[in-house]
Amino acid sequence: MVTFAPSVGSAEPVSLAGPHSGFRFTLLLIFTQMPSVLIYTVTMPLLAGMSQELAHDPASAYLVKLVLGVVGPAILAGALLAAWLAGRYDRRPLLIWLCAIYIVGAMAPAFVKSLEFIVVTRFVAGVASGAMLTIGMTMVGDYLPEAKRAPTLGMMGSLGMVSSLLSLPVAGFIGNGGWRLPFLLYLAVAPLIILALPSALPAPRSGAGDVEPGKARARWFTRLPFGLLVLALAVGNLAVIPGIYISFHLASLGLGKTSTIGLLIMSSSIIAAGSSAIFGKLWAKSPKFVYCLEFATLGLSMITLAYAPGLALAIVAMILMGLGMGLLIPSVMTRAVDTGDEALRGKVVGIVQGTLAVAPLLGLTLLEPLLPAIGTRGALLAVAGLSFCLLAGFAAWRRP
Repeated sequence: MVTFAPSVGSAEPVSLAGPHSGFRFTLLLIFTQMPSVLIYTVTMPLLAGMSQELAHDPASAYLVKLVLGVVGPAILAGALLAAWLAGRYDRRPLLIWLCAIYIVGAMAPAFVKSLEFIVVTRFVAGVASGAMLTIGMTMVGDYLPEAKRAPTLGMMGSLGMVSSLLSLPVAGFIGNGGWRLPFLLYLAVAPLIILALPSALPAPRSGAGDVEPGKARARWFTRLPFGLLVLALAVGNLAVIPGIYISFHLASLGLGKTSTIGLLIMSSSIIAAGSSAIFGKLWAKSPKFVYCLEFATLGLSMITLAYAPGLALAIVAMILMGLGMGLLIPSVMTRAVDTGDEALRGKVVGIVQGTLAVAPLLGLTLLEPLLPAIGTRGALLAVAGLSFCLLAGFAAWRRP
């Protein structure tokens, strides 16, 4: 039987040494990221079919939108939950149970008829996916040497994008036979259980035995890297806000055909997967260069797209955007997993993940009231302005 074994207050440090550098462990890390990708992409092509069958009034039509809309808050909740769990309990049973809960919750819409229950199961699956995402990121910092962390995070991000590119058309194709069938695709994450079973995945010692427990509990949040949280807040907006307004802006340029928008976004995603794959090599040479490159290319892409007269410059803009997008999240998460305090790492990763998830809500709240006056061009230029502010800050950065 698998049991949860808290490490808080243990008399001896928990050794994290073990076979954590082989192919199986790398594959386990990859599978911890897949659930949070698939919970979005598998569902996107299915909402119209769900609406036709289940939406009979405004309330039920709203619930159909929540099938996808509830995922973001659920992932945030899961990330914050994992911030507490990952530093206290053995990760093997955590991953096994979370994966089992995820599969049951994610596949439930294939069998249940109640729209309300579908939304509830989607929230449960979202919480589990957010927790697995955070625990996987935390394990990169706990079990891998510093030199391997950035390349591993870049590879995980790249393969996550590839999973997104593949699962969207596959779900759409299977969905031609009925909107319920694609929900069976969530069985694809079941290998995570098999990969986790033979793994020794202890949590780091909390250090509670070295200080007075009351003081440790009162002070842990004061050791959080607040500068990193501010960066995550900015990056969360840069990663999501452009995707919200791009299709509307392309339509204003006369490029509003769904196929055209889809091809442009796909080309950007392919470039992003490539830049994420080489992130580790770039980071090893100079973190400062990575930050400057991602913010410069993203800012230039937004300006180019904002003033693009037609398709040619729009393509250039999407290529530049993909180059910057592929570096954004790995550069933040590498800083998070490099937290020196092992006992604090789970909390840092979870809170950074939560900040990335909630940040776009703040950006949208600020931009939407201004949209009638500034238009989609103004929204893209606002993103460019934020990018260039960050570029200026990191260009002047003198820390090693």
